[in-house]
Amino acid sequence: MTTAEKRTRSEEQRDEGFLLGSAVVALAGCLLATITPLAVSAPTAFVGSVGSSGLLGIVFAAQNLRLFRRDGIVALAPAALTTTFGVWFMAAPLLYSVGFVATAGTQLAGLLTAVFATYMTVGPIHHDPVIDRRRVTACTRRRGRCLRRGRPDRRWPA
Repeated sequence: MTTAEKRTRSEEQRDEGFLLGSAVVALAGCLLATITPLAVSAPTAFVGSVGSSGLLGIVFAAQNLRLFRRDGIVALAPAALTTTFGVWFMAAPLLYSVGFVATAGTQLAGLLTAVFATYMTVGPIHHDPVIDRRRVTACTRRRGRCLRRGRPDRRWPA
């Protein structure tokens, strides 16, 4: 294993810890969004809407966390749905015109959920610097073919 590959693996391991933390924070945000309307005297419609959305958000955030812990990779569907619930938690208090504490608590929960779930969704999307560096230094492009040491290299697409 080359130094660059070791460095890349080390960066991935550091990122895995942050991704795991992001999944936990997104789940905590869904829990906070579910509890906040119940803890304050909010209108029944707001409690029902945010409470039921919060329960669904908990399901997807927990699934997101479970799959990441099991597989070590981010599952796009639960991460994206958790992000959607976070955005809803930020918008819902404005639609229902609830008090300050209900608005602040639900929007804070929505912010935590949306930001960290969005990171779970887009965080793993990156280019592999080892492959890119290898491609740039070991491959020379001429006339649409990738040449390596003077002969066509089929590992790299033209």
